[in-house]
Amino acid sequence: MISLDQRGHGESGRPSSYENDLYVEDAIALLNHLNIEKVGASIRRGGHPPLTT
Repeated sequence: MISLDQRGHGESGRPSSYENDLYVEDAIALLNHLNIEKVGASIRRGGHPPLTT
């Protein structure tokens, strides 16, 4: 199981933006780095829409 903190949460620094597109880019970059092609995802973002593409 992999749990990805959103920018500005957990141990990451304060980002210049909290845009949904940047969160999606971060998730895709992690999956690419780990060579993961398929995922099952559960997202809880405090009422924000889930990953939008």
